[in-house]
Amino acid sequence: MPTDQLLRQLVKIPANGLNQLAGIPTSSSNDTDINNMIIMVNEELVSLNLGFEGWVESRNPEILFGFAKLDTGDTAAWQLAVREEEYDKAYEPTGAFSYMPLLWASRDVRIEGLGRVPVLLTCLQHHAKKRNPEM
Repeated sequence: MPTDQLLRQLVKIPANGLNQLAGIPTSSSNDTDINNMIIMVNEELVSLNLGFEGWVESRNPEILFGFAKLDTGDTAAWQLAVREEEYDKAYEPTGAFSYMPLLWASRDVRIEGLGRVPVLLTCLQHHAKKRNPEM
């Protein structure tokens, strides 16, 4: 089965939705469109009730994009997320990471994160198959 069909099976995104996720134009997409797409993907992933997280690399080696359960203050919720390595005052890695919802990230990070969703879906699908080989 082609990858795009497998991805749509894992997360019910319309065929043209994967194309939109793979190449969101930075100049013509407004923040509302970007945020709505993040919300749509979040809702679809949450509806699957996966119960596990997955992470993929970004262009910046200090940032990962993923799907994880984040505590944002009042509640903890599964959502698209950004994980960033933390540094001390001497700009040395501390080994700690900070996490935030993708929706809270800068515009450029949100756009890149959406572009990585197809890879993230493949990662999540791989983890799902490892947990349940009959999938």
